[in-house]
Amino acid sequence: MKLYKKLLPAAMLLGVSLTLTACGQNNDNGKSSNASSSTNVSSSSQSSSVSESSQSSSASSSASATMNSKLGDAKVPANDGSKSNGSADTKTHGNKDNFNIDYKNGGQVYATYTKHTYNSNDEAHQQIDNYQTSEDTKGLPTIDLGYNIQGSKDQGAGQIYIHWNMGNWSMSTHGNNVDENSNDAQKEAVKAVKFLQSNTLPAPQNRGVITLDGSDNQVKWQEQNAVYTVKATTADAALRIATSIK
Repeated sequence: MKLYKKLLPAAMLLGVSLTLTACGQNNDNGKSSNASSSTNVSSSSQSSSVSESSQSSSASSSASATMNSKLGDAKVPANDGSKSNGSADTKTHGNKDNFNIDYKNGGQVYATYTKHTYNSNDEAHQQIDNYQTSEDTKGLPTIDLGYNIQGSKDQGAGQIYIHWNMGNWSMSTHGNNVDENSNDAQKEAVKAVKFLQSNTLPAPQNRGVITLDGSDNQVKWQEQNAVYTVKATTADAALRIATSIK
């Protein structure tokens, strides 16, 4: 009887100990399961990120491959004109002699780059209109555009035109002093001159013309019997695209 009384508490204690041990194991298994679940979620998130990056890179490579297959060794821009280069959608039409590239953002075309090949150098030369030299603007008031570049200022009836030359390029900006929302011609001219100190335009064979006018901006130049044209809704985009063509 005495032996039974001694064994009973011992058995009860052993049972409690086994129960506590089992609970501890269950908790450890729960923690392990949670950790495994967390790892799986993290791994899934990383895989998703890598997949999206891979898809974006693949789409960009595909667009570049399509352009190269159509245009061969034709000169094309390395910059799409956007603030963060590479964010535009592009669509290419034509072949290496005559083509058009549209640059879109949100489905809207904000810039185009074209090449047109003519029958002769002389015919191509005739397409570069509105070219002016300092002799053409002689007698007009001059303004300092920075970097030792002088521009001429022509104004009347509320309209303002700033013109200057850099190498074989004839450049001009237009604005007016009536509409407060109008393009500031002098400010745009100074900004363009500064940008072109560290960004090089293509070298035209004979002449090139740049006109910056609010939402109507154009860079146009001749190379032998071909004429290249960049058009954009902002001066910044037009110049970024043009200076990336080598």
